[in-house]
Amino acid sequence: MPMDCLVNSGLLEGQQSRTHLSHLFPLILSEIIALSKEDTSGDPVHAVLGGPEPDVDTVAATLCFALHLSQEPSGGVCVPVLCGHRCDDALPGETARYLQTVKISKSSLLWRDDIDLIRLHHRGKLSLTLLRDGLLDGSEYHTLQSSILRVVHHDGQQDAGDDGVQSAVTTVTREILQEAAEHVGAALGDTLGEALRLQSEAFWIKRGRRSSQLEELARSLELQSDVTAGRHDDAKLQDLEQQLAIELKEFSDGEMTVALTSVTTDKEDWRDYVDMLKSFSHQHDYDGLVVLLSIDDTLHHPRQQMAVYSSNSDILNQICCELEECSSWSLSGELEAKESLQLYHIP
Repeated sequence: MPMDCLVNSGLLEGQQSRTHLSHLFPLILSEIIALSKEDTSGDPVHAVLGGPEPDVDTVAATLCFALHLSQEPSGGVCVPVLCGHRCDDALPGETARYLQTVKISKSSLLWRDDIDLIRLHHRGKLSLTLLRDGLLDGSEYHTLQSSILRVVHHDGQQDAGDDGVQSAVTTVTREILQEAAEHVGAALGDTLGEALRLQSEAFWIKRGRRSSQLEELARSLELQSDVTAGRHDDAKLQDLEQQLAIELKEFSDGEMTVALTSVTTDKEDWRDYVDMLKSFSHQHDYDGLVVLLSIDDTLHHPRQQMAVYSSNSDILNQICCELEECSSWSLSGELEAKESLQLYHIP
């Protein structure tokens, strides 16, 4: 049955009837699966290549510069890529602890064998930023040269003060604060801030004093993060409300209406958006709202979730039960009735 024929088609016959809901949700589920498999493989890729070793300085600078660039309009996707191979030895202990602190799974890191830079280059789909010089061998550099935009950090750069050699993280932090301070949201602020804290501790152990440069950068980063956090949250809420309306499909019998839509976001914890979902549902007089979430925050692999919202606990339970019977997706946790929201992970 065509999707537009489902609206007002009489598939729902009362808020308490699971018999008729059972006919509705396989159709919603099939639509969700179609949305989740949309092909984006033709998008241009801007890769930030970091190396040579996966120490904290390299990993933090690579992840954060890619996150910074991903907020610029480009028409493609920006990804951080680390030199080396996924099958190599485990990450250094300090790097593993750093990733755990900033809540980034080491299994989500992208390595050179995860992305074919040469193939993307030949297809005209690659832009390449190098964290440092010397990350490509001679033949690779010659092949990819026309795709290389710049080198971010040059080893041996000196701080303006008396602190000695500048790190890749301090280079990246300074550039972002000077050229695009508005990009410093919670994810970027926390990830850079923890790296600066670790470098400050190492400086103290090595020299027996604090680094004025690192402390100044950390203060500036924290201040800017506080300034932009509220502004970013408000802008994201407005953008998400607009996205909710773009792919909207309604399923109704005239008495009860359940809506399905899809959005792209960089935020995984949708419990912060319950008020927005409540407002959107109330504005359109929906009894239930099912949202396919495509999450792409640059620091992790793209992934998908499904959010189910209803201010009516009976309807929410019915929707969740039907979706669970129609699919093998796993619940993300126990339902909190006061939030009127349930999240599912889509494998």
